[in-house]
Amino acid sequence: MTLPSSGTISLTDIQAEFGGSSPISISAYYKGGAYVTATSYAPNVPVSGTISLSDFYGARKLSLYTFTYNSDASFVLPGSFTGNLIVNYMLGAGGGGGGGDVGPGYPGYAGRTIAGGNIPAAAGQTVTISIGNGGGGGASSGGAPGGAGGSSSLGYNGARGGNSGGSGVSGSGGGGGAATIILLDGSAVAVAGGGGGGGGDGYRSDAQPNQNNPGTSGAISGTQGQDKDGDGGGGGGGAGGQNGGVGGDVRDGDNGGYSGENGASVIPAGGTAGQGGNGGNPNPATPPERDGGPGTVTVSYYA
Repeated sequence: MTLPSSGTISLTDIQAEFGGSSPISISAYYKGGAYVTATSYAPNVPVSGTISLSDFYGARKLSLYTFTYNSDASFVLPGSFTGNLIVNYMLGAGGGGGGGDVGPGYPGYAGRTIAGGNIPAAAGQTVTISIGNGGGGGASSGGAPGGAGGSSSLGYNGARGGNSGGSGVSGSGGGGGAATIILLDGSAVAVAGGGGGGGGDGYRSDAQPNQNNPGTSGAISGTQGQDKDGDGGGGGGGAGGQNGGVGGDVRDGDNGGYSGENGASVIPAGGTAGQGGNGGNPNPATPPERDGGPGTVTVSYYA
């Protein structure tokens, strides 16, 4: 049963829910103890210090279930579900590193992270998780194709990087990473944006960071990095997100291109935004190291 959320509550009620022996003492029911375990649904019960009967309003002897997903998944919240869907950690996919010229391209940006956060939910609702894939790394040659954009099963895709100029050897842009998403009954409730792709290098100047363009409102996919005419580095691809990142521009002459923008996140209540470590290395790193890394999700709930 669930203890009442208001009104009269007794030690006998608490013992009936959580167990224990008589004579009953409230000091036996600190959270993290033998009866009210660390994984019990008792958000207001202290682990030490002052404890009162009212701390047990709404408490329930449940188990905390935690799951980590590195690929797409879907599940239904069980009938015994109580409270919120807890977001422990989310990571968007990283952007690919830019291709090199006399110097390396610009590194791919890491995916955005979400640490903590609570999503109101109810038993019987469907949770869908989509893991973003990393952007491909750029290459180094005349007219080198840009790195592929990272894919998302829900369309929060990263875009490809821009091609390098065909008149000489320069670096193409890395592809943007895709976002990682949690849906609740088909609606996006948490989005960890992908990282922008790194700009390609040019002979006369290095590849550049992104320009902090906030993205295009309403577009969940990134936009393509600009292709370079003549000679010089291509722009990095924009990343997927609630607002997809804009692709990087190119510069006149045999100069490095700008990196793509990161995708915007949707952070649940109580969550904290950050940045991961899964951006791709720039050329001349070996090809697999140029690619951005994928996203991941860890969630928990009481049932």
